[in-house]
Amino acid sequence: NFVKLSLTSRPIKLIGKTFLTSIIFGLIGFLIFTSDDLSISSDFLAYYTGALMVKDGQGESLYDIPAQVSYQQKIVEFSEIKSLPFRYLPFVGVFFVPFSYLPISTSYIIFGILNIFFLFLIYFLCKRIFKNLKDSLFLGLVIFAFLPNILAIALGQTSLILSLGFLSYYILIKRKNYFLAGLCSSLIFFKVQYLVIIPFLFLIVKDKRAFILGFASSLIVLTLISVYISGFEGLLKYPMFVLNTENSDFATKYWQSFSLNSLPMGLSFFRDNSVYLFLSAGILYLMTLLFFAVNVKKLGVEKSFVFATLATAIFSMHTLVHDLAFLTVPILILLNQDRRNDNILLAGVLFLIPFAASFIDNASWAPVVFFLSAIFLFRERILTRQP
Repeated sequence: NFVKLSLTSRPIKLIGKTFLTSIIFGLIGFLIFTSDDLSISSDFLAYYTGALMVKDGQGESLYDIPAQVSYQQKIVEFSEIKSLPFRYLPFVGVFFVPFSYLPISTSYIIFGILNIFFLFLIYFLCKRIFKNLKDSLFLGLVIFAFLPNILAIALGQTSLILSLGFLSYYILIKRKNYFLAGLCSSLIFFKVQYLVIIPFLFLIVKDKRAFILGFASSLIVLTLISVYISGFEGLLKYPMFVLNTENSDFATKYWQSFSLNSLPMGLSFFRDNSVYLFLSAGILYLMTLLFFAVNVKKLGVEKSFVFATLATAIFSMHTLVHDLAFLTVPILILLNQDRRNDNILLAGVLFLIPFAASFIDNASWAPVVFFLSAIFLFRERILTRQP
């Protein structure tokens, strides 16, 4: 009760607004003063490289390492591409083409400001949806002070677009607009590893036909765009390209991943035999999906969506700290309920996980916490259904 009252009292709200405002202006200043360095050493370089190749009509070579090396050497003096390959679908390169007409440092600043706009859009949407939080400091804290959201802006990542997609799914499913929910799945294709949430969403929605129709529509459009850019043969190279670059040579450090694969990757057997790792994870994923299918009718939309989001974090191939921006939605769902102590506790755990993992530079324990959190959802009264 002290926490609830404190975060709604006028002096604390004033201090909180001042703190959050300082974060926003601090981020803008950070983008401006670090643009020369971070634009060529952050994830934004990968997007910029893909955009240059698409702009120059080299889409068929988009998943060719020597071709990417050649283009990155035009931007920064790399002897070889051992850190930031473009590992996204071709349409993502199209999204970044307008940025490729500007110097990379300028583009980095503009995209950072665009990300801040996305953050404000998420804030105003959440203020309308989570009515129990509209006058609470919780809402601003979770959105503007959540480490993954801050890092997504600093690193020039598309994680906030993904977070906006997760919020859209939740809103549209709550409003029973299942076709649009499926159609908005196009946002998740910015990071294809999170497609693992789609079967969970399919099980949540009541009109499954409308959802599939919307999902199929977005899939067809994005596939046609990608084929047009890279050609059919070029697009077929994409799965193997992702697998071949999912290693430490290309800045993928398994101990920094929040996914289930970070646990067994600590063992040399699984590092040398990745097929067994993916097979084991696939079996666990199907078992979890079956468990969810059996229990989904007994759960409300809120509990189901939180569970689905946690399962996505666990079973995606690749989840780094900035990717966890999508946890903003389940945290707010939990806080928007009756704000019982167990809701606040679980939301607090999810909020602090990225901070703790970044502090010790190891996230291999996080999937276990996500799993326990998902199980904790099945405690009676942890969430109450909304009318």
